[in-house]
Amino acid sequence: MKWGFYFMDNETEKLIKLSEELLAVENDRNAGIFGCTLDELKKHLDTVIEQS
Repeated sequence: MKWGFYFMDNETEKLIKLSEELLAVENDRNAGIFGCTLDELKKHLDTVIEQS
């Protein structure tokens, strides 16, 4: 756990980490870098497996 001006509990740390990750994804998309969701990846991989 982190110490700073105040003590952060585990849930607060998780929310901050999630916010940072979402901001990074948004910044990537604004820069023209696109990824896919896990569901989209699974669907794509399932299709590739079915075709092989």
